[in-house]
Amino acid sequence: MSDWAHFTILWIIIVGLGIGRGLLFLSFYLQAKVKQNKIRLELKDSKLLLYALFAAMFLAVSMWWTWTPAGYMYGHPEVQMSYVTFLLLCLQATTLFLMIELYTPELTLIKGNWDLQEHYFVVVRPAMLVTGAMFLSTLALTFSLSVDLRPSIADTLRAHTGSYMLLGFCACMAFMTYRVRSERGHFLCQTGFLLIPVLLGVVAPDWGQVDRDTDMDGVHDVMDRCVETPSTQTFDVDLYGCSPEQNAVKSAP
Repeated sequence: MSDWAHFTILWIIIVGLGIGRGLLFLSFYLQAKVKQNKIRLELKDSKLLLYALFAAMFLAVSMWWTWTPAGYMYGHPEVQMSYVTFLLLCLQATTLFLMIELYTPELTLIKGNWDLQEHYFVVVRPAMLVTGAMFLSTLALTFSLSVDLRPSIADTLRAHTGSYMLLGFCACMAFMTYRVRSERGHFLCQTGFLLIPVLLGVVAPDWGQVDRDTDMDGVHDVMDRCVETPSTQTFDVDLYGCSPEQNAVKSAP
């Protein structure tokens, strides 16, 4: 089993448990709404909690989509996943699970009080700390993935500058949300988290296109270090999509 396949199983188990937990809560919530008049249940609703839970689950799914091309990259015969990258991938999955878990209250269809609004404001501060940690670990993970795949640190920094800036901003936004007190402020912040996958698509629009091959040399762009190979040289490229002429130019002093 490859390193990526091993990670995939762990990621699906960890984050899948969190998403499943959130969906189970939504099922109980809908049952409670239907049966509210038939059972002695005092339900104080909270659109804010439902909104935050949906944003957290949507973010978790989009994070997996973001790393989809990396699975192809680690299938390359000369690319090995580092120990640090593997640990960061597992840390990201764990923080995503904790974020969803915090937003999901323990509910059963028995008599009692369900104050979802109170639950939100009790858990939002620790949830924001976890969310901030998740974005910081994702920033470190983006860098670590690039180190595994790129020939130099300078190339690594140039390759994902926009993503580094966006993830750093998201981490700051999470820690700022930690200080927010008003309900309207939290709605705005949760909307920001909901838009993060869209912003990632703007910063790196080609990242999810695993099969993209701009110069038609048979090496996909996600692994091509020479994405503008002339058509006269595409028949003689190495595993990284560079022709002998391009490699000679790179190695020239």
